[in-house]
Amino acid sequence: MALGVPEQVILEDYLLSNEYLVPKYAPILAEHPSLSPLFCLDASYLEAGLDQIRTDYGTVENYLTQELAVDISLLRELFLYPVN
Repeated sequence: MALGVPEQVILEDYLLSNEYLVPKYAPILAEHPSLSPLFCLDASYLEAGLDQIRTDYGTVENYLTQELAVDISLLRELFLYPVN
């Protein structure tokens, strides 16, 4: 979000992790199905975290700068190409 990625894209990418993590941990999950929440991602997990951040800080950007001391301008400078 600090780089301007839409929340829906972030959520979709987050959930793609299931395609890579679940098969990797399938043997563990087969033996211990109760551990599924530790290895399987659900949209509600990310949404709950973002909701709490917005409750506590108003915006994700405020959280990043106030709580984590992230320099968002520097992040954008380092990771984004200038748009002409």
